[in-house]
Amino acid sequence: MLKFFSHPKTQLAALALWACMLPFWNLGMSVAMFFLLFVSVVGAVQKKKFLLLPVLRNPIYLSFLLVWALLFLGFFRGGENASVLKEIKTLLPLVLAPLFLQNLSPLSKSNENFIWKVFFTSVGVAALICVAYAVVKYPLQEPREASLFISHIRFSLMAVLALIGVWRGPCVIPTSLKITLTVVVCSFFFFVGTLTGWGFLIVLVVLLFASKSRRNKFIVVGTSLAVTSILLFFLSQFTESNSFQTENGNRVFVNVAPLELDSAWLARTNHPMLQKDARGQLVQSTLIRYLASKGLTKDAAGVQQLSDIDISNILAGYTNCNEPHWNALEKRWHQIVFEYQSFRSGENPSGHSIFQRIEYYKAAKFIIERNVLLGVGQGNVKSTYSQTYKTTSPTLDEKVQHAVHNQFLSYWIAAGLAAIISFLLYFYFMWKQARKHEIALAFVLLAFLSCLTEDTLTTQPGVAFFAFFSMFFFFLPRKED
Repeated sequence: MLKFFSHPKTQLAALALWACMLPFWNLGMSVAMFFLLFVSVVGAVQKKKFLLLPVLRNPIYLSFLLVWALLFLGFFRGGENASVLKEIKTLLPLVLAPLFLQNLSPLSKSNENFIWKVFFTSVGVAALICVAYAVVKYPLQEPREASLFISHIRFSLMAVLALIGVWRGPCVIPTSLKITLTVVVCSFFFFVGTLTGWGFLIVLVVLLFASKSRRNKFIVVGTSLAVTSILLFFLSQFTESNSFQTENGNRVFVNVAPLELDSAWLARTNHPMLQKDARGQLVQSTLIRYLASKGLTKDAAGVQQLSDIDISNILAGYTNCNEPHWNALEKRWHQIVFEYQSFRSGENPSGHSIFQRIEYYKAAKFIIERNVLLGVGQGNVKSTYSQTYKTTSPTLDEKVQHAVHNQFLSYWIAAGLAAIISFLLYFYFMWKQARKHEIALAFVLLAFLSCLTEDTLTTQPGVAFFAFFSMFFFFLPRKED
């Protein structure tokens, strides 16, 4: 029995199972990883040789281990120990995988190519199922519902790496399948409306192009400056003329007769205007925006001109009469524009995903300024944010008072200056080792970008993505060519 578990083919199957589960199933990721850990231990027992020192001398591993240890010290700093335990448990794969998996049998080139095939296939199948669901259910009221298996943001990370890997990595599948995977993944990005996916893909391609030569770096820098200047120019023009909220060019919160509107809506629908629609928004706000989108007055006359379909749309949470016909990207763009207009008008940013982040950064800055060296301790993070928002953003709804959505700053807040420095060193040492290997470099850049825009390592799929590919590129033993 031990020979079965220690056999190289069993080890390869366990590794392939982990790669397969990444886009699909949180529990499957955990089961596959711990099965692989078990297999590595059995193999070490069979060989009567358990390796520890190689990884314990690796600066990549040591820099992350220090971050984990600093978070662990939160147990001794008061607060919610359950929060500390959850954090260190979530990060365990990044601590355990490199330590144990160095005892696996070395991977051959053919084994490595097999793992890539499994990963590409898994991402392609997951994306295809999500796209099929989106097509059948089209139009989706909430496009992100089409990401059926894991968060659309975490899946986007895997999908972007798969696209880069399939075109720039080892040639393990034919060109026809490469094109198919590209079409399916881009269709997923389209139907889900994920700006994260599109943004990471574009930025990563640009960065990899810039890494090729000094000439390419100058091209990228020059183009970026030109595009930024043009965008800022048009934004300034937009800001000067449109500092109010509009729907289809019609101003929203002007000439509103609230009492008349309320009585007319109640008479028409038998529902009070101060209830919530299907999206959890106040019907009053949805109704006013919808009326503006149709160019109707916000009074009894406007309500009387609404069709039964319009009434259903409003109760469903549609804020624009054209929204039922928009694709996911059109919805997302309209949402961003309205959020920007609301921000310019001084409205409460609650519910506005982009401009809420400004409030998150304000809170993070406030906390860091007062806890620069040691942070607040992982167990005190939640309560510290809660108190801080009362000072920095008192109008922000409590249900959206989240952490900063930046993994670097999160570690600084939780464990101090040493934690963010160690986490930066973690990426530096990976970059140093990966810079001559394009796909490994793509992973490092993608992981770094994700930590700038999200708390990637607070979720199981994010940690599994980091653990698998950091282990695959930097820790797994390989046969010499």
